[in-house]
Amino acid sequence: MRSHSFLFEPARWSVQGKYYGMDGSSVPAAGETLVSHQADGWRCDGVTRLLWPEESLEFTMACLVRPFCGNDWTTWEADTPGFGIMHGKYVLAADAILCLGQTLGGAFTLSECLVMLDKNHYLSRGTIVKGSSKMSSWAVEFLRGD
Repeated sequence: MRSHSFLFEPARWSVQGKYYGMDGSSVPAAGETLVSHQADGWRCDGVTRLLWPEESLEFTMACLVRPFCGNDWTTWEADTPGFGIMHGKYVLAADAILCLGQTLGGAFTLSECLVMLDKNHYLSRGTIVKGSSKMSSWAVEFLRGD
């Protein structure tokens, strides 16, 4: 199994790519994620901006990740305005980190795959669904900036 840097090493990551709405239309997305290791766990705090020509919309996430402690999976909990509290798991799968989660009560579910190209570069593909309907999806790159 490859040794991952995302989550496992404190770093600042820039995020760029595309966000896809319910109807499949796309808009450029940009932001950053800060990973830090603290006494209560690993923090993964991010902001993503959807960059429409006339305006932008900002999403934030404050996530607490339990360290992996020798396992190939762990749990996380995040506060996400708009969705509320989410909880889930990160699972290591060779060169990928899989992220699965849901809101309290299960109204929204999240699925994301972060593929490591090298220790400074990950590809992220993911979606949020509500029931049987896609709410959004994304295709972005994470570039490490330290």
